[in-house]
Amino acid sequence: MAKSVTEDLKKLGRLASIPLGKLSVSREKIVAVDLQIESITISKLIFKKKDWIVEKIITENFIPPDGENQFDNNIGFYVSKLRSLLVRTGSIGFDGAIIIPFNESDIYFFEMELASKEELVDMIQDSSFNDQFPEAPKELYNQNFDVSIIQEDEDNGTMRIALVIGQEKKIATKQTILSRAGLNPVIAEPEISSVLNSLAIQFGNDAFKIPTAFFVTNESYSYLIIGSEEGLIVSGVNFTDADRVLLLHVEDVEDVTGTVWAEVFSRISENIEVNIDEYNNKYKESKVEKLFFISNRPQIDNYVKGLQNSMLDLKIERMNPFEKISLSPKASAYISDFDNKSIFTKVIGAGLSRLNYFDIELKDNSFTKFNLLNGLEDLKMSRVLKSVSSILTWSSIVFFTLFYSFLLLNSFPEFLSNSTKLFSYNSIQSTHAELKKEHKNKKKDLSKIEKVIDLIDEPLNLPNLNLLTMVHDDVLRAVPEGLKFESMVFKPNLLQEDEDSDTIIGTPPRLTLTGKSIDDTNIKYFLQNLKKSERLYDAILQTSSDENLLNFTVDLVLNFDSDYELVIEE
Repeated sequence: MAKSVTEDLKKLGRLASIPLGKLSVSREKIVAVDLQIESITISKLIFKKKDWIVEKIITENFIPPDGENQFDNNIGFYVSKLRSLLVRTGSIGFDGAIIIPFNESDIYFFEMELASKEELVDMIQDSSFNDQFPEAPKELYNQNFDVSIIQEDEDNGTMRIALVIGQEKKIATKQTILSRAGLNPVIAEPEISSVLNSLAIQFGNDAFKIPTAFFVTNESYSYLIIGSEEGLIVSGVNFTDADRVLLLHVEDVEDVTGTVWAEVFSRISENIEVNIDEYNNKYKESKVEKLFFISNRPQIDNYVKGLQNSMLDLKIERMNPFEKISLSPKASAYISDFDNKSIFTKVIGAGLSRLNYFDIELKDNSFTKFNLLNGLEDLKMSRVLKSVSSILTWSSIVFFTLFYSFLLLNSFPEFLSNSTKLFSYNSIQSTHAELKKEHKNKKKDLSKIEKVIDLIDEPLNLPNLNLLTMVHDDVLRAVPEGLKFESMVFKPNLLQEDEDSDTIIGTPPRLTLTGKSIDDTNIKYFLQNLKKSERLYDAILQTSSDENLLNFTVDLVLNFDSDYELVIEE
């Protein structure tokens, strides 16, 4: 009963992890790194609209440090070289996939009854797997391993699996180089897997429709991959030390058809053909007819020509991993200068890798999925917790947003009513301020009018009152220092009917000012200022002396708009 409940919980957990897993995989950005003794190649692939696109790619050859165990003894050197490439491509801070060289890992193939990957891992870790397969490695101490299901035959209840084992210490060294260079190592992929996955993206399900061989060679090792729908064989190709030294200079010669070179390529061909014959004898349905050449050498013309001359029955082609894959404009421009594009085969294949920390089933073109990374399970758990935490955070944000939106919707009518009232209040307050300001201005005008009214003895009509108010302001602005008024008398316009002409005759309004001045200069200055007023028609001055002061009377004749004749009495 308890076991049944546990299994149900596991199934429920797997179902719940599927959408999270798909989301996490879609967001993974992997920088693949092929770290060789004499070269470094990197790539970054992105997935858009069901297609893989090579976004960034670069390679560099260099003279390696002297001595053995170059990576272990020269970590700083390789960190510097890798970091330089990462900076040039803007790849600092991304997740990284390191390719584990062929000579630092071992691969085994087995056919067995159907089982899940979890069951396979449990079997490998105990004695039951070795009991079934004595040829399998018995000692996994200081070794990292991973297992992948290659083929399943449900009708017969069998499957074909691949077991990969890597050296823990060497993998750790490469993880250190990636970390110090500026990447987050998340994948350690065997080189064989990278080559096969590069083939997968090129040819899809038809990759091994006919038996195909891949010859991979570099400065340190060479190997052969032969595969078809029937099976897969991986084996090393051994060179003599003398042949390996000669091949370092094969592109420097003009002709490889001479006796020496013929013997060199004959020995290499024999090693290749032995493995092909072994495959043909094991799987007799069809024969290997094509071999793809893969090398990190910049030039391979003579190498390919020499092999072709020694293996006339086999068609040799240079591997081009870009034939069925899109490239960014920068990547396309970069690789256009390379005659040997097989240099990038492994990083294209590794660029397809994903950490896939929810361990969901991925439907892609990858043949194999291996990860020999140290601390892999801890890394996956860390990413799962981070992902779940992020989702919970966003879920909380969404929840509270929806909650407060609900509260807002329910209180919106009241809010709208209060907003309307607030708007009305603000509008009333603004109107009140304007009226208050207008009242203040009118109060000032009234004060002026009251002062003017004191100058007259009889009631004035409104036009006369307005005129007097404006003239009063003009007089005050025109008064200079040294001049003093004693009286101001206003005489409004008087209207009377002319019996002879039947017209209305009016006399213009007058303002008579009397005062004293220290001299006549101030009075003249006063009259000059008054003449600037549009409301002054004429000014009549009379003066008289009184001790040290000058008495004056100014009779101002004012303009007054009217539709009657004006008679100005002198």
